[in-house]
Amino acid sequence: MPAPKFTIGYANGAASLVKNIIGGVTLKAKMIPLLMVAQRIIARSAKSNLRSRGKSSGKLARSIKTPMPRPTLLGVEAQVKVDSPYGRMVEEGGIIRPRHAKFLTVPLKKGMAPLRQINETFLIPTSGGWLAARRAGGGIEPLYALVTSVTMPARPFLAPALTQNRALITSLIGTGYIAAIRSAFR
Repeated sequence: MPAPKFTIGYANGAASLVKNIIGGVTLKAKMIPLLMVAQRIIARSAKSNLRSRGKSSGKLARSIKTPMPRPTLLGVEAQVKVDSPYGRMVEEGGIIRPRHAKFLTVPLKKGMAPLRQINETFLIPTSGGWLAARRAGGGIEPLYALVTSVTMPARPFLAPALTQNRALITSLIGTGYIAAIRSAFR
């Protein structure tokens, strides 16, 4: 029988860890609890990876889910999924472009109100694009940079969780797999 394989994949745009084990119906049923433990180990590690970065709302960590493993034709599939729409962008990085406007508005200070809610703003051309600003105290206060795209660097949290725990999970699944095979032939 082939060795268990772990792969990182994407289902419906959400990052997921997929685990397949080859085996019969009885063997599949015996593997489900082990796969649930493996899911929890990876999910906990992924959440820890996110927390270790600091400055997080926790929304992405809360979106990490471990749905019940389900039997497939070839074995049992277990996933660690990220339900957040921006989970893939954080994991792999990418380019963000405006959907319904010409520019993205990037606040220059934390906690800024949306640009459309700020009165008496005007645009200043710069070498890199535009700045939205307002007059304040006899001077000009830049509020937002207007850009056509923003490149987000990859900050993986799910793939390292798998890498960090690969030996433990392989041992757990392998030991359980052997025990399940022995009990199936008794």
